Amino acid sequence: YTLAVLALVVGTLVKFMPVLLIPAAGLIALREQADTRARLRFLLITGLAALALAALAYLPFWRGPEVLTIVRRRDLYTTSLPAVLYAWLQPRWGTARTSALLGGAAALLTALFAIAQGLRARQDRSWRSLPRAAFEIALFYLLFTCLWFQEWYTIWPVALASLLPVDQAVALAVMLNYVGLTKPLVFGPLWLWRRPLPPLTWREVRLGPAVLAVPWLCALARLVRRRRARTARARPS
Repeated sequence: YTLAVLALVVGTLVKFMPVLLIPAAGLIALREQADTRARLRFLLITGLAALALAALAYLPFWRGPEVLTIVRRRDLYTTSLPAVLYAWLQPRWGTARTSALLGGAAALLTALFAIAQGLRARQDRSWRSLPRAAFEIALFYLLFTCLWFQEWYTIWPVALASLLPVDQAVALAVMLNYVGLTKPLVFGPLWLWRRPLPPLTWREVRLGPAVLAVPWLCALARLVRRRRARTARARPS
């Protein structure tokens, strides 16, 4: 389990997405420890090893704590739900305030969802618990909290879906992958647009939803179906 968590740490040092899987992997690992002493030993050894890896990887590039964050990408918005909100709010609130609020809210929601999926994975003793959690996290991030959406990101949930039973979620991931490929067709003609380009509000409020509107609607429909199913199970027979 320590090696599994450290593998995710190594991935995080290259691309931040794997950090979202560490809560699930860590909670599964803690569940499998024999007793409290074993859990404390796991936390100590794994935590120190993770810190050592981060120090070795980033020491040559150290310019302060911001090196370990994604703050420098907080002002990049395109083809996403946050990008629509940014284009709408930025003229009213200003760039700095809008970026700080939307970036912070998106990071908080993503972290809370990752922790919730980790707690769910802890209760699931099947071997699919971690890939299922990773799949749900990737899908949630791409659909709702990703600031800077690019079409090649959609391969993440598709790769994880290969480990899961075929269901509505897998169909949604495959559809998102194909729909993501339409982004160059929607935004590409802007390269030929006579300067100046249309304002940000026009571009992101119209073109972004043109790419992701169908996956958004399907995700909401899936959420409604799941709530109805839970309500039906909760009713007394």
